[in-house]
Amino acid sequence: RRLVEADRVLERSLQLQIEAVGSTHPDAAQLFYNLGAAHLNRNRWNEAEAAFRQFLAIRNPGSHTLRAAVAVSNLSLIYGKAGRKAEA
Repeated sequence: RRLVEADRVLERSLQLQIEAVGSTHPDAAQLFYNLGAAHLNRNRWNEAEAAFRQFLAIRNPGSHTLRAAVAVSNLSLIYGKAGRKAEA
């Protein structure tokens, strides 16, 4: 019943954690991934895209981890929803 409030609290918590470790620190990568997922679940495409892009920028670009694959897949989904078919 209080999903919007819970989402807002989660988002603020993740932002505080990112501020604590720094936005380019390796520990922030998972936080950006979680923030992207939270935005994706609320159909906040621009915010989700920014968070997933930051996650991928922090991770080793050549990294072939499951999280990186899911983040790229989520970006493709976002681009498709936004009508950006070439990027998707």
